Amino acid sequence: MEMKALVETVRPEKSKGKEKANVSSDEQPAEDSYEPCMKVPVSALEGCLASFIAADERRTKASTQFFADTGLMAMLCRHDHVLWLVNMTTAGECQYYALVLIKMLFMNLPLSMTVGILYDIGCQLERSCQIWGFLEEFMARILFALAVFHAYGHQWPCQLGYHPRKCEGFGLSDGEGCEHFWSAIKLLIPSMCVAGFYHRLFTIDTQVKHLDKKSFDMMGKWLQRKWLSCMERKIEAELILNELGLEISLLENEWKQQVAAQTKPLAQQSKNIANVAIKEILALYTAKKSFATELGGLDDQLISGVYGDDMSVEDVLAARKAIMKKQGVIEANIKTKKKRLGVKDKEDLKSLMGNKFLQLKLNARALKQRLRDHLRNRKFELERLERAYRQTTSNETKLHSHVQKQVNRQQPTIARLANKYNDMCYDMTKQIQQGKAPGNSIAPVPINREHLFALDVDDDIWQDVGLDENESEVIPGWLGNEKIREGIKGMLTTKRCAEEMARIKRERTALQEWSREEWEAINMAILMCEDEDIEHQLVIRKSRHLSLCAQWREQVSLIPGTYPMLKGWGPNVKDLETALKDLSQENVDEEGSDDEQLNCTYNVEEADNNNVIEETEFMAVSDAFRVADNGLAFGRWESEDLWEDLEDDEEDNLEVGTSRKRSRQKYYR
Repeated sequence: MEMKALVETVRPEKSKGKEKANVSSDEQPAEDSYEPCMKVPVSALEGCLASFIAADERRTKASTQFFADTGLMAMLCRHDHVLWLVNMTTAGECQYYALVLIKMLFMNLPLSMTVGILYDIGCQLERSCQIWGFLEEFMARILFALAVFHAYGHQWPCQLGYHPRKCEGFGLSDGEGCEHFWSAIKLLIPSMCVAGFYHRLFTIDTQVKHLDKKSFDMMGKWLQRKWLSCMERKIEAELILNELGLEISLLENEWKQQVAAQTKPLAQQSKNIANVAIKEILALYTAKKSFATELGGLDDQLISGVYGDDMSVEDVLAARKAIMKKQGVIEANIKTKKKRLGVKDKEDLKSLMGNKFLQLKLNARALKQRLRDHLRNRKFELERLERAYRQTTSNETKLHSHVQKQVNRQQPTIARLANKYNDMCYDMTKQIQQGKAPGNSIAPVPINREHLFALDVDDDIWQDVGLDENESEVIPGWLGNEKIREGIKGMLTTKRCAEEMARIKRERTALQEWSREEWEAINMAILMCEDEDIEHQLVIRKSRHLSLCAQWREQVSLIPGTYPMLKGWGPNVKDLETALKDLSQENVDEEGSDDEQLNCTYNVEEADNNNVIEETEFMAVSDAFRVADNGLAFGRWESEDLWEDLEDDEEDNLEVGTSRKRSRQKYYR
């Protein structure tokens, strides 16, 4: 409640009318820029905000009329262990739930620890923290990133800045622990919808403890799987880099250029863009004239040998050099801006104020730059989609369809920009034919819609004929050179794998150190124990820990520690080997007892139909639940008669479902 009050006090509530007015569009784009301390421009952040349901706190996900608790928000560690759960009581996913979880985490961590936080809308969470000062005391120790599965829904510039595979320090962590946790507890939803408050808490808490225990027992297997996967990726990436034969320094430089180019603010259009450009050139001429006057004064001092107060000949020469450098920069800017306008003489500038052709020309150039940026982003996202599709197995089609949907979402915007650009080209052609354009003006070439999405190196999209005289855009290596692009991917993969390997080594070392300390503590507790019942429990704990040590030792044997582990795992080697044999025998016995289950046939279609019937039955119970909402208060029944009526309805529905199941089973036989 404290965090909720803070958020509602500091951050003003958005009104729907104001929000709609602020939504940017490609027809009337607002000025794009960077917000303080953010890695991507406002246009990308606004695009992500519009893409995600979780970013809209007013979006209704559950009814607060029928349910006191509308959901859960969880914070999990990298090993998919639940750290904390927050009970959601609002219809939407409010930010203060995530903020209070992060605050609780840092209250239980050392002051020197830096934390990487992966969240579906990590960009929006960091944005709120930077703007409104949330978690201000912890921001220097937080690295925000996106969960891998949800990264495809973000704008490409946002992915460059927040995707964990492109951010230093995240290794191969994917942030999908919450998805796994949700998959494991979603079976509780039907029963929890009609459970009492404390019954619900007890059930969820018990399920979480079970999942944590199961995950803890498999920690050695988890480390082994992560290590082997990391090694496989590292070897594959190194083979690609060796085949390409490119220097890592070159690839790093190209990667920096790519990030800088694709995360810069988008070029904007304006009704007065030509007049603004002309005024800028005239202002530069004025500055150039003032520098020339100042330079003449310094030259007079050198000729006369009489210098100003507290100045020597060295000071005059240094000042003269600095002014000449500034003059060179100003002249270069004037030359560039005049080329874009298509004028040569200073005298022509004032007469061109309000010229419609120049306005169309500069707006078309800005629009074409936006179109290029959208096409580049789409091309890079499609490459990732194709690469993911080649690695997709039959049970991962949901991920593939999710990515395809997010990438195709940009096509209408791109087509709309292309149509508007072509209309501007036709208008500029008419201006030239009517003699309303400056002399020697050239009309730009319209874009061919049929080849627009190919984005080939020789396409017209790269040619600025009529828009930027004597200046053609050079295709950068990170965009036009296939080897460099593949090399950048391989370089990023090797860096993330190196981070992952170092982290797994530390985790493996910590696991062995903890195991040794736990073994010593259990033995000490048994020696000091005077109660037979407690001693019995400690002996059971010791036996279980011995089994864990045996399987962990076997599973992480391929992973080196951060330093030589000379003291072992706690138990002696003989006891560990004996425990490992016992575990192997238990596994064989369990496999033998499952022979009957393995021989059973399983009809997938029948299982799907069963799920449909079960959902129908649950909906029937829910309908009765809603009809009787007058007798329901915050998940508790007020009337015993109402509860009995609902039970009767539920039994009738279940009997119908059961008879349907029997008839369906008979049919499939």
